[in-house]
Amino acid sequence: MRDKREEIARRLGNVPRYQIFTDQTLKCFAQMRPTTREAGRQIRGVGDVKAELYLPQFLQVIEDHISNGG
Repeated sequence: MRDKREEIARRLGNVPRYQIFTDQTLKCFAQMRPTTREAGRQIRGVGDVKAELYLPQFLQVIEDHISNGG
């Protein structure tokens, strides 16, 4: 997930990574493994704007990880 965050930050002109999602939010993603937008929105740090802009990409990372036996 950190790689995905870094990729997005670079694509947006090297914005600080925490503006995408904080380390704490990424840890929650790893623990909770949300697979839907509704589940992802329950995580602290995922507001409406970030859910719209970034959450689908992270849900895909989680889905790929799960489908690869993770």
